[in-house]
Formats: sequence, structure tokens, C-alpha cells
Amino acid sequence: MEKKLMNKMEDMELENVAGGTHGEMVELHSAITPNPSGLGTHIPGLSEITKQSIIQKLKDKYGIEAHIDIGWLGLGIASENNTYKDIKTGKSLTHSEVMKRLGK
Repeated sequence: MEKKLMNKMEDMELENVAGGTHGEMVELHSAITPNPSGLGTHIPGLSEITKQSIIQKLKDKYGIEAHIDIGWLGLGIASENNTYKDIKTGKSLTHSEVMKRLGK
């Protein structure tokens, strides 16, 4: 039990210091899109379309409700933390837990 709690704490600490919201979106895009191009994640306008596509795929294929905030012009500037939740259980998920569910 203690080890499980320790691992959860480490995941939560990593969530607070690693990547940022835009970096998480790029990582999710790479994990769920065959042969992804970077254009959809770095061009304002296209990044919003990519974000919506990721949110829909997470919901439909993986049972994850996601709130992804890519910030000003889709560049991650002034963004809020991304949040993820298992639709069936209502349990909050960390980014690393989502990536594990995606097989990455």
C-alpha cells in the first residue's frame, strides 16, 4: 500500500513540473495518431483542431474525458493544467496514467 501511495505521489509531482500543457498535447498526439506531423500541434488554428481531435479520440477509444488547455494561440502560454478522468469510474488520471493506458 505504501509503495502504491509513493508511486502516486511521484506521478503527481512529475505532473506539476514536467512538460506543460502544450507538451502534453504533442505527446498525446504522437501516441494516438499514426505518423503524426508536427504542423497540427504548432500552428495556431490547426493546434485547436488537433486538440479537439485528441479529446474526441481519448473519449471514444479509451474512455477518457480530457480537458486540454493549449493556451494563447495554441502555444501553451497562460494555460491551465490539463485534466483527465476515467469516464466509467470518474477517477482522475494523471498524464502519465493516460499515456500508460495508450500503451506508451
